Amino acid sequence: MTNCHTTIRRRTSQLAACALTLALAACDSEAPSGTGSDVTSAAAGDKVAPLTLPPSTAPVTSVQTTLAPIVLPTTTLPPVSPTTAPPATTPPASTAPPSTAAPASTRPLVAITDSGDAVLFAADGSTVLLLEGSDPDDIVEEGPIVLVDSVVVTDDRSISIVSECCEPSPGTMFRTTPPAVPAFGAQAEFGHGLDLSPDRSRVAFVAVDSVVVSDLALANEVFLTAPTHDESPDAVLWASESRLIVLDHAATGTTLRSVDVDSAGAMTWNGSSQISTVPVVRPSTLTLAGRADGIVYVADLGSNVVRAFDANSLAALPASDVTLVESPLSVWIEDGEVRWIDGGRTLHVGDATVPGSFVWVH
Repeated sequence: MTNCHTTIRRRTSQLAACALTLALAACDSEAPSGTGSDVTSAAAGDKVAPLTLPPSTAPVTSVQTTLAPIVLPTTTLPPVSPTTAPPATTPPASTAPPSTAAPASTRPLVAITDSGDAVLFAADGSTVLLLEGSDPDDIVEEGPIVLVDSVVVTDDRSISIVSECCEPSPGTMFRTTPPAVPAFGAQAEFGHGLDLSPDRSRVAFVAVDSVVVSDLALANEVFLTAPTHDESPDAVLWASESRLIVLDHAATGTTLRSVDVDSAGAMTWNGSSQISTVPVVRPSTLTLAGRADGIVYVADLGSNVVRAFDANSLAALPASDVTLVESPLSVWIEDGEVRWIDGGRTLHVGDATVPGSFVWVH
């Protein structure tokens, strides 16, 4: 019986120890470290030493920590209208310096296409046929080669004169009223290498060994024969209302000559200046290429430099030369505007290019 009681007491003690251990473990999870460090867990069958707890003056209660609510600062954003774009941050565009380029010329633009036709450009860029010519690329096996070589049109585009060179040898001219073209078999006048006077009331041209001035009806002609039989006027231009410049070709080279023209139309040879000693071959690479105030231009189609000469003394003015990006097929300078055709037959007017393919421009 004693043993039985002993066993019962031992099991009761073990159960009490286990209950106490579990209670203390629950307190450890909430209490500060070390509050249950003196408790020794006992394995089943071990003797549990009496446990002495310090007297408590207050009942043990579980500790609950209450955190103060976290209040974030409030940020007030300005309302954004869905229809209002944000202010631009792109810096303002720079202002380009004023252009120093001459304004575009209002003179009619005339040209010869690569098929040999004389054309006038309308205001919308389209072309008006003035005379149907021969293709310069055609190979002529027999007979003369006759090609359109010059075109002039009055400022109001009401009268055009087109010349062909050179069979018969003086060349032939046709006067038309655009957009009409000469009728088949129309009467032609003799001459070629045309240029209109600054006031557009007269036309100058060359015919074999003479320089000729007439009115726009190709009537009332005045002739001036070359000063020597060895020279042949090839082209003429008006430097002013009273001064013509003639380009003479000879076996000894090329010469610029000036001609004075009085109010009655009478002409007199004035000064001369040889500008090349290279014997001329046909077609010549030297050609008259335009005018400015007191200046005339001569183009060498084998060079990209258009040479300037004084219209009175005929002295060279290198400082006024015009340099192109390449050698031109044709070039004309007037009113500060350069019209020229490059080796690919593209027509340039100032900085612009004109659609099409061309071989001559004025």
